[in-house]
Amino acid sequence: MRARAGRVGQGFGGLGRRARAPRFSLVVFFLAVSILGLASAGLGAMHAAYSGIEGRDAARSPVSAAEGESAAFLYREVHDSMVGTPLDASVVYLWPLVEDAPLPPGVEQWPAPGEAVLSPALREMGAEEGMDSRYGRVVGTIGPEGLATGGEALAYVVPREMPGEVRENFMTASVGYGAGGRGTGEVAEMAPFPLAAAAYVLTVGVSAVILGVIAVAQGREGRQRQNMLLFTLGYTWRERLRWMAAQVRLPLLGAVALSGTVVALAGTCGLRLPGMNAGVSAGDLRAGLPVILGVMLLAWLAFLVYYFRTCLVVPRNLAANRPRAREREFSPRRALMCFLAAPAAVGVLVAVQRTGSELLFFVYLAALLVVVFTLFDLVGYLMLRVSATLRRWGGRRRSPAAIVGAAGIVHRIRPVAVLGVSVAACLLVGTQVQGFLVSWAEGSRVARVAHEEFRDSVVEISPQMGFYAGSEALLPELARHAPGATIMLTQTACGESGCVPRSALFERGDAPVERAYLRYLFGPQEPQQARPEDLLADQDRGEVLISVVYPEGRAADLRGIKETVARETVPMWRTWSPATSDYYGASMGARQAAWVGYFGLIALGVMLCGILVVLLSDVAATMRRMGPLVVLSDSGGVLRGVALVRLGVPVLLGFAVGGGMALMLSSALALSFGSSLSYALPFLLLCAVVVGLGLAVAAAVSFHRARTIMKGWKVGTWVS
Repeated sequence: MRARAGRVGQGFGGLGRRARAPRFSLVVFFLAVSILGLASAGLGAMHAAYSGIEGRDAARSPVSAAEGESAAFLYREVHDSMVGTPLDASVVYLWPLVEDAPLPPGVEQWPAPGEAVLSPALREMGAEEGMDSRYGRVVGTIGPEGLATGGEALAYVVPREMPGEVRENFMTASVGYGAGGRGTGEVAEMAPFPLAAAAYVLTVGVSAVILGVIAVAQGREGRQRQNMLLFTLGYTWRERLRWMAAQVRLPLLGAVALSGTVVALAGTCGLRLPGMNAGVSAGDLRAGLPVILGVMLLAWLAFLVYYFRTCLVVPRNLAANRPRAREREFSPRRALMCFLAAPAAVGVLVAVQRTGSELLFFVYLAALLVVVFTLFDLVGYLMLRVSATLRRWGGRRRSPAAIVGAAGIVHRIRPVAVLGVSVAACLLVGTQVQGFLVSWAEGSRVARVAHEEFRDSVVEISPQMGFYAGSEALLPELARHAPGATIMLTQTACGESGCVPRSALFERGDAPVERAYLRYLFGPQEPQQARPEDLLADQDRGEVLISVVYPEGRAADLRGIKETVARETVPMWRTWSPATSDYYGASMGARQAAWVGYFGLIALGVMLCGILVVLLSDVAATMRRMGPLVVLSDSGGVLRGVALVRLGVPVLLGFAVGGGMALMLSSALALSFGSSLSYALPFLLLCAVVVGLGLAVAAAVSFHRARTIMKGWKVGTWVS
């Protein structure tokens, strides 16, 4: 009883001095706890960012006046595309009805008629956009409390006058601000938080969990032997828990301190994501600190429970001496199917010379499924062949490093192949998800071709919501601003007998209306000729589109047309190049794909840490066994060569297979949708940089380990 009482009364520090774990497993433990903490903090920071954005959006959303209630101001939000960038600005038209009308958040005083207040993002745009005069005279800047994000493009405009028709039929009577859930400005186009969080968890979160599982596996057999010995000596589970906790107390405290320091710095200075024009303000992070800390604590608690549960279990049999059934070898047939599936899909899609078909999408989908279910066989089979070739090459060159390194890969081919497949899977998932986002958002190839063909020669003006008051004043102004240009009105008039395309010339300039542009508007149908006033009178039968066609050799003055339209219409009518909506949708899809790629790069880096940890552990074990033999010939290069083979072959082979398959499948996806492939190469190049940096760090660690082993076994270093 006295001995038992003495054990229970031992201090935590005393246990730590005697309960020592291998250094490598402690480093991996520190790395896993740190990355789990930072990854969970990232999820909490995402929640804090969304909460801040939704709060500021609710504070600026107008509250509509109830029936019979006196309104304080009129409100209407429209959108305006930029000239030089695929950016859509939110333009809010305001008209005060009482002297003390409330101001939107971030605006210090009411602009006078004909004046505007812009966000910093709009004010910083160059002279190409003409923001100093487009919406009126700029008299102020919107403060950060009135913006959803720091880079939001937002403008508050008070027009020179408010026509009675517009006041009654178009503007919204409001009494104040603070109506939540409307989604104004940039918020209306943001991905919802559950979707963004799911993308983050499935990339960064899953890779952090995999790293945690790998960290638990490092040194697990040694911890279980310690646990079995203590159990045999009569230690209770609480005493054994204290023993195991004492081993990891320093790396645990260090990882917690590191993660806490990073969170504290972010809460003080804000968080800017490198490579992305986005971040989280310090105020939002401080407001969301309870959620951030709560998510971090939950992640750490789950990891520690799993870690100590594996330590304290009493195994029934520590070593299985019975012969195991031979594992099924990698199938050359399945490997060949995987190798040929993607090229065959690309070949079929190229051969038929018909892209953008829904039927052809299933060709891509079939190839993707074949690759997913046979990728393990392809990577494993290639790894066996590469290892055998390397081993034969080592025999001819009499290179022990190549022979031993390749033999080690073949000996543990299943787990090593899993590591290579993990790298390939990261590349496949990242490229295919980005490809879907880009393809669904880009719209039809016809629309994109039309945008490229007509953006320098045609400007289109779409009246807001079928409201055409002001056309009589706008059309002459357009003719004066664009002398020599042809101004045309078009409409697809629909009635009981069907829909008929109609067109009318307001100003016949030096620019003939090309047949290609009419085909873009109406397809193969020939439009009926009409008078402009007839089209405007029949506005209920279909939307009227105003087109300004410039003569050949003269670029369209989109900026000047926008200023003219903003001056003559209230609210400003939509003014853009043909098919800009498809172009803007493509840019939105590209931005969403960029976020997926960003998360995918982080996930690849985290997963690569776990993969290299496993490989370094195997390399270290081989070095320990080879040390006494290698030191006799003073051949440290053998150990370094073994390390390069064991580290490089699985990772580089996985990257080569994954990158090649990802590129071919992305090509098949692009052909089936008729979309672009511009996202794939930059993503794969960045992945190559991450893989290269990871391998360089792992090689440096293994070289240092080889040097340490050579010094430890050198003759005379251990003789007293």
